[in-house]
Amino acid sequence: MGGYMLKNNKLENIEIGTRLFINLLFTVNMFLMFLNYTPFTSLKINVLIPVSFTLYILIVVTIIFSKKFFINKEMLKFILVFGMFSTYFLFNINISNSLDISYLLFYSFSFLMFFFFYLTGDKLVIYPILIISILFYQLVMLGVFLFHISDLESNSIGILSFLLSYFSVITFKKSSKKIIRVIAQISLVLNIIMILVSHSRTSLFALITVYLCYLFWSLIKRRTTLLTGIVIIMSILFVNYYISLSNTYQGMRMNDIVREYTGKNLFSGRQLLWKDAINEVLYTDNYLSGMGNNTVLYSAVTNLGYLHNSFVQIFYNLGVIGLILFVLFLLFMANHFKNSNTIDQKVSFSFFIGIIIMQNFEGFLTNPFPNAISTLGWIILGLLSGNRRVD
Repeated sequence: MGGYMLKNNKLENIEIGTRLFINLLFTVNMFLMFLNYTPFTSLKINVLIPVSFTLYILIVVTIIFSKKFFINKEMLKFILVFGMFSTYFLFNINISNSLDISYLLFYSFSFLMFFFFYLTGDKLVIYPILIISILFYQLVMLGVFLFHISDLESNSIGILSFLLSYFSVITFKKSSKKIIRVIAQISLVLNIIMILVSHSRTSLFALITVYLCYLFWSLIKRRTTLLTGIVIIMSILFVNYYISLSNTYQGMRMNDIVREYTGKNLFSGRQLLWKDAINEVLYTDNYLSGMGNNTVLYSAVTNLGYLHNSFVQIFYNLGVIGLILFVLFLLFMANHFKNSNTIDQKVSFSFFIGIIIMQNFEGFLTNPFPNAISTLGWIILGLLSGNRRVD
């Protein structure tokens, strides 16, 4: 009996040590990725691919041996839809264009991380480690803004701050230790400050959406799939409206008003990229399968093919088939949140809607190049959906 207990204690210690190592490795990996948005490093993100897959292998082994997951029929349906979308996303390649292997590897890593966090929720996450590292990163960013503001990618910092605010909120809600809750509160305040000083209107609007969804959770908890569908339909219709409005008198007046109060144009040139992308797909009759995930829109070459909108990006690269699969993925995911009163679910669904809203102007989930924000976005989506079943 004593030998059995000793063996169990030994296995438990190994599991705790592995979790600790995974969280530390994840923190260092993401921190190095995030530094690419500052003047402090010229580290090529491709260098981190081996580190990323080492982290992935550790997570897989830990999950298998700790048996911290289960699968039911509802999950199998969702996994099937996600599997179809991710496979199509990775392998819808235009054979006439060159292929960036690092792009496929990074998205493979991102999708796999989503999948395993979906299976386990946050059972492998040590929130105190993450929130302390996030606070340190935020202080670094604040220093950069104060002394090197012209060297920063402001929109990227705004998006990162929005995504990291999820960890701030969920840590505050889940932690029972006062010091960790205080750190989480400070972290959230810093995230909001970073969003404001970065002048990222999309991030600010997404954060307001998160707050509203959280505030009115009792009204929407039975209609999560319906609400998500409405947001998606409005997002797709918005693309056409935004393109059309830019050439009208009303559009120019709205642009003048927005510029007066925010210092930025309402029509920043994104509408031209979206119009060019849609027209190219339609004129080449590639509306079903798109132009291929390794095709870059000519007018977006300076942006490495980034179109600032996930729905347009998917239509351009993956066509109607890819767009339908992406929409189904989001709808199936939304169904996980239905009829729950837990704090996890209120926070998770609120950020889920916020992330969808962000895809209208910052399509980080479908970036056409290896990108830290894309990886973090997919990891958070995995945590959001995974937490549904571990409450």
